[in-house]
Amino acid sequence: MAINRYPSDWYGTLTMRLAEIERQFPDAHIHALIEGVLADSCHSFLKRSTRLPFVALYANTASADEETLSISPLLVEYRANEHDTWNTLLKKTSGVPALSLIVTSESITQLATRLTPWCIVDAGGHHLALSFADTRILPVLFAAVTPQQKAQLCGPANCWQYVSRTAEWETLSLPETGLPPADEIILSEGQCTQLIDAAEADGVLYQLRAHSANLVDCHTPARAHEIVSRWLACADHARIEAASERMRLCELGFTHPELERNPRVAEWLAMPSVAMTVETMRMKWMQTS
Repeated sequence: MAINRYPSDWYGTLTMRLAEIERQFPDAHIHALIEGVLADSCHSFLKRSTRLPFVALYANTASADEETLSISPLLVEYRANEHDTWNTLLKKTSGVPALSLIVTSESITQLATRLTPWCIVDAGGHHLALSFADTRILPVLFAAVTPQQKAQLCGPANCWQYVSRTAEWETLSLPETGLPPADEIILSEGQCTQLIDAAEADGVLYQLRAHSANLVDCHTPARAHEIVSRWLACADHARIEAASERMRLCELGFTHPELERNPRVAEWLAMPSVAMTVETMRMKWMQTS
């Protein structure tokens, strides 16, 4: 699990949300964008059910075999008369950052053409598989791209919403005017850095779960990410660069949750940044915790 699971009323609330979208944009299509690598049973389910139109964005790649398609980002067209099939599909995304909704005048084929170039991007001269449908990455990508790139990504979309870490819907800011799809996506070094930096907290959580799962899994995924993000900010303030030491500070935060309310920590964060070791911070804070 990387995000909170959907609460019991989530599906009923979504049905009402979709009905409101249809009233607001009566001529638009509603498409679910699903990150298949995180919800890999969705592709086989859609093939078996045949009730919802869908496109696997990896379908036109050179290695588009069944294994590749099973982890492909998927576009799925919403149909109100297939309510049960739709909900069964979306249940497969509960607890994983894999679901967003795109409301647009474009057909599913047109939208697939628009989104496909974002699957494999040029990052500093190297081809990179960009998991842009991962809803941990999607809002960071929106913040990192240029206005032109965002207009190429969104096109004439009316609305783009994604499921956040708390299993709540968040709305992305769209450009006022869309552009035709890009032929190729080139990300600058700065854009790549933003994406890498934003993924650090999830990487730390993955490592902590590997050897100290009890420290992490007693929290909801959203809360665990919040804790790690806080302590990584502390690591930045202490000018700690080594990945092992940054993770060590996060582990300290999980082991001693009382530090989050320690006034010494707040006072230290309010002071100018000075290089410190994790051990120095531990000794300083634990004396008063």
